[in-house]
Amino acid sequence: MSKHEKNSIIPMKEDYIKDDNNNNSIISDYLIKEIFDLKDDVKMIIDELIKIIIKIQDKIGYEINIMRQIINKNISLIKQPISNNIYDWLIENQSSSQYIFFLGFLYYNNIIIKKDINKSFELLLKASRDDYPIAQVYLGTLYEHGIETKENLKAAFYWYNKASEIGNKNAQYNLGRFYENGIFIEKNDSEAFNYYYKSAKQEDVNAQLQLGCLYENGRGVEKNLDEAFEWYKKAAKNGNKFAQYNLGKFYECGSDNITKDYVKAFKYYEKSAKQENVCAQYQLGCLYVNGRGVEKNLEKAFEWYEKAAENGNKLAQYNLGFCYENGRGIKRDIEKAIEWYKKSAEQENSDAQYKLGNFYEHGKNLEKDHVEAFNWYKRAGENGNKIAQYSLGKFYESEYYGIEKNDIKAFEWYEKSAKQENSDAQNKLGFFYEHGKGVEKNYNKALEFYEKSAKQNNIFAQYQLGCLYGNGRGVEKNLKKAFKWYKKAAENGNKLAQYNVGFCYENGNGIRKDIVKAIEWYNKSAEQENSDAQYTLGCIYEYGKGIEKDFKKALEYYEASAKLENKNSQYKLGYFYEHGKGVEKNYNKAFECYSKSAEKDNVYAQYQLGYLYENGRGVKKDLEKSFKWYKKAAKNGSKFAQNKLGKFYEGGIGNINKNYAKAFEYYEKSAKQDYVCAQYQLGCLYGNGRGVEKNLDKAFEWYKKAAENGNEQAQYNLGFCYESGKGVKKDIVKAAEWYKKSAEQENSGAQYKLGSFYEYGKGIEKNLEKSREYYELSAKQNNSNAQYQLGCLYENGKGMKRDFGKAFEWYKKAAEIGNKLAQYSLGYLYEKGKGTEKDIKKAIEWYEKSAKQDYGQAQCNLGFLYERSNEIEKNLEKAFDLYQKALKNGYEVAYYCLGKCYQDGIGIEKDEVKAFEHYKKSVDKGYLKGKYILGYCYENGIGTDIDKEKAFNLYNIAAKDGNKDAKKRLALDVIINRNFEE
Repeated sequence: MSKHEKNSIIPMKEDYIKDDNNNNSIISDYLIKEIFDLKDDVKMIIDELIKIIIKIQDKIGYEINIMRQIINKNISLIKQPISNNIYDWLIENQSSSQYIFFLGFLYYNNIIIKKDINKSFELLLKASRDDYPIAQVYLGTLYEHGIETKENLKAAFYWYNKASEIGNKNAQYNLGRFYENGIFIEKNDSEAFNYYYKSAKQEDVNAQLQLGCLYENGRGVEKNLDEAFEWYKKAAKNGNKFAQYNLGKFYECGSDNITKDYVKAFKYYEKSAKQENVCAQYQLGCLYVNGRGVEKNLEKAFEWYEKAAENGNKLAQYNLGFCYENGRGIKRDIEKAIEWYKKSAEQENSDAQYKLGNFYEHGKNLEKDHVEAFNWYKRAGENGNKIAQYSLGKFYESEYYGIEKNDIKAFEWYEKSAKQENSDAQNKLGFFYEHGKGVEKNYNKALEFYEKSAKQNNIFAQYQLGCLYGNGRGVEKNLKKAFKWYKKAAENGNKLAQYNVGFCYENGNGIRKDIVKAIEWYNKSAEQENSDAQYTLGCIYEYGKGIEKDFKKALEYYEASAKLENKNSQYKLGYFYEHGKGVEKNYNKAFECYSKSAEKDNVYAQYQLGYLYENGRGVKKDLEKSFKWYKKAAKNGSKFAQNKLGKFYEGGIGNINKNYAKAFEYYEKSAKQDYVCAQYQLGCLYGNGRGVEKNLDKAFEWYKKAAENGNEQAQYNLGFCYESGKGVKKDIVKAAEWYKKSAEQENSGAQYKLGSFYEYGKGIEKNLEKSREYYELSAKQNNSNAQYQLGCLYENGKGMKRDFGKAFEWYKKAAEIGNKLAQYSLGYLYEKGKGTEKDIKKAIEWYEKSAKQDYGQAQCNLGFLYERSNEIEKNLEKAFDLYQKALKNGYEVAYYCLGKCYQDGIGIEKDEVKAFEHYKKSVDKGYLKGKYILGYCYENGIGTDIDKEKAFNLYNIAAKDGNKDAKKRLALDVIINRNFEE
């Protein structure tokens, strides 16, 4: 309900009674029953009529129309012959001023005789000049209001003054009015008080009322509510409805010496209301609404509001609208509510104007119209309505309402509202000062206004104060004070504050950590549909923070939050569906949830969406769209997405052209955010000089960062750097340390390396058992090198019993993965029938697989089979070609094989010189068998000059190395003409 008027005085009104219907009761009060019985005494009748005029004057002042109606009514009741004689009698008795006045009165009011203004004024002036006070006051009234004459305030003042000097209380009252309101004469409250006092002492009811007003407001006299009360009481007793109303106000509101008494307030309001005082009718309605001084009765309240409203009281019109709007005391009727609000608003009632603005803003039984809403708010705001002023600020602050955004104007309206102690506006001012909206940023001012608003229990301001203290903005950071304000706002129902209180309890900010209380406050906030609180509860249940893990519960909270369009919860839902947490795995649902979140710029969802598109999960594989979402996420700072973009550019994935420079750029962005994978990749680019100048030192640095951050592959690479001395001084011990760290994270490469280090005692004590252990760990992860090495250990019986069968198994595993060494070794076992049945075809098959990978030894062995095996069709040209390939691929034994081909013309035209050259190269490369054959060439001059000494020396070396042919040559002493010194 609209607030009641303040305890202000209702001034005397000139339009005391406005219509003839209301005058009937007054007229009946002044009908003289005795006059009907007067037969022929005209003088007595005239004297009685003059007494009535004086009585009216004393009672209600010079109400010309009422006076005319009363006299006319009385005369009409007199028998016709006598009423006709009144005029004649007055003409004959013009010696007395009272009769002169009465004749003038009759001429003026068209009673008995035809109206004659000139005659009337002539007679009234004559009576006035004879110092007849009734005539003087009557004449003053005509001059004051310009009734049937030109308004003449000077003349009015003159005649009032004349009558006052004679002691006429009505004249004294009127002079009081002139001085109080500055009519014709300079305003003077003291003089006004003096004249009212004189009049009031003579029981002038209007003067008594006005005297009460002056005492109440301390005008022209020292303020004295007790005196005011006494004068109102006198006037009220004399039937003055305004005084009755003011007494009602005194009793309703109370004062120092007057105890509140709603019963008495009701009594006086009722008296006044029954005299059609609209303000009293309104107040009576208020008492019925609140059950003050009378039993609460909304129907009665409505009746009195309706009376006052129909009599034009704008407050009652507003309250009547409120009754219709809310169905209080009457059936709800929004159309009628609007009708009454409009009537009140047109009388500039700011509450009604605000209401209409609100109706237009929200489209409540009116077509939504923000411009019309703005116009009504503006009228209300200009009339001082603080809520409308706040709404105007809101309209200027936001673009939503279609009003040109203007933070300066928004600030101005909020400021107007705040000056009226509107806590919402004070809160807004705090916000504007905090963020520099429409005004220069000023944290001290922000704090000041938030505090003003918070002290009025404004929950938003209390929350904002918590934020200021929590973040140390404009005030020294103080988590305890932040918690205090959050808690106040939270206890008052602010869901954001409830969330923050939960956060404080969860993290021990400004209060002792208490996860149970944290959950309690998060729940309160979540119940108010705070999506962040629901999201946080989801996280608590997901990770089991202070509570048992419960994925289904977590899912429930994420779902509730996601329905409120919380992007983080939409992401979480996607994650749960993708990984089947608390719900059956569903990539389609995951895609749907990630999409919603990603569109709201959730960086994690954007990344995941890219991942789903990349891998075709829940959506058709689309590398172009994958790249697009990774790019969005990367732009929003996702280190994971930046790393992914690096991979796209490095690998030329999808429609993306390979671009190492771009790859480097994105890896670097990600790496600087401490993303270990990117740090590792950056090391690789530096190590290989891709997208950046090759720099092994830089490569080492990035590998080290990633390794220290726990990246197993970087730990492996760091071990390799220490092992090989790339980018750092060679240090086998440190290499072993880093391989071990990587191996502990089950990096198969590092496990393989550790196996090798233990096998050969590199940087670590030799331990074949440990070696086999690490090879096996690596091999189980399908590391083909480890599988191959295990095969070697079993084949050679190193650290274990020789077992060709086991060797065969491990070689086969590695070979099938594509390890060329294992393919070669498998071929060898098939060729020799070791660990498996001899099978030259299968040997060739595996040799060929290895040979295709350019493994020289396999190419050489394959060539040997094509040259000499009886189990397959010989192909000498192919053998020669394979020997050449083997040599090209660094297998130096092929020099010897090629030498034989050139010597014997195998698969190539015989060429002893080339044969000699190849034999010599094989010897230079350390192939022992080549020493014997080279000696043979020197002995027999094959492809070179005969040189027995060189031949002997080569035979001697070959023999010492166990070559049987060389031993035979030396034993048979086949070297002719050799002079031995020993």
